Amino acid sequence: MILAVEGATASGKTTWCRQHYPGFVPEQEHGDVRWAAAIAHEQERGVSVCDTDPLKLHYQFGLYRLGAVDRGAWRREAARVRRRVAREQLGFVDLVLVADADEAELRRRRDADPARERQRFDLHVRLRAPLLQWYEALEQLDPGRVVVGLPAELPTPEPRVNRYSVELLDA
Repeated sequence: MILAVEGATASGKTTWCRQHYPGFVPEQEHGDVRWAAAIAHEQERGVSVCDTDPLKLHYQFGLYRLGAVDRGAWRREAARVRRRVAREQLGFVDLVLVADADEAELRRRRDADPARERQRFDLHVRLRAPLLQWYEALEQLDPGRVVVGLPAELPTPEPRVNRYSVELLDA
């Protein structure tokens, strides 16, 4: 099983990962590298936890929804990710835990952790709404794949068979 913890900046993703699965795949790994690390962890341990979703197409979607990139940029990124999914270089995790906190709470958490630099914090706070829309849509299309909130224990759902479904991505 591959699980990802996703959410806005300062929503508690990394803290939850550290507390529940110390060998998690860190956010610093990007895209294909994070996916390969997740697959390797899963093969070695039976479970893999990623600090943020390796697919991460929600980010470009959010930028598009906010008007920060144009439709062409969104379509190019979606096509690039689709090619990677079709080649099994990227995929859908089996379960996404979406950490959610409102803007005031995100700012409070950021201010309580001055040692951690959060680049482009205000943009990332604005991306919270499209991120939630993305994962709400994924849950509607594939029920049971998304849980909003961070549970007290590491969940153990069944692995999904459609990790590399371009049809799911297209939908």
